[in-house]
Amino acid sequence: MDNVYELATYIPRLLVECGLVKSRSQARRLIAQGAVKIITEDEVLTVPEGCYYGEIHDGDILKVGRNL
Repeated sequence: MDNVYELATYIPRLLVECGLVKSRSQARRLIAQGAVKIITEDEVLTVPEGCYYGEIHDGDILKVGRNL
């Protein structure tokens, strides 16, 4: 079985690479505040505090900000 970290995306790094935040530490702070959401076809997921790895699929939308 594969390690979960090999299959998952490090969300703070992805946010920096997409230009949504300036640093990984800023991304972690926004996640802690509940300001990062993943919108899939079926639901809107808030990235939980302390959870920095997740599966992002084609067609998913990342949103950053307090008023989503």
